[in-house]
Amino acid sequence: MRKRPGKSLEKSVPAYIAVAFLIALVILHFYKLNDHDVQLMTKVNSGQMTRKEAEAQMKNTY
Repeated sequence: MRKRPGKSLEKSVPAYIAVAFLIALVILHFYKLNDHDVQLMTKVNSGQMTRKEAEAQMKNTY
């Protein structure tokens, strides 16, 4: 009986998914967005303040 060429890949697909998930968790762990800055961006998007006013009040520069 001959082996099908793609058979070994089918068994390792869950391993690839697990590795990708772990890499994504590491990236998300180090990604920090300040809540204060998010509130300012929301005000700019809704038209309550200008972008220059929000940038002056932001804690981080993006």
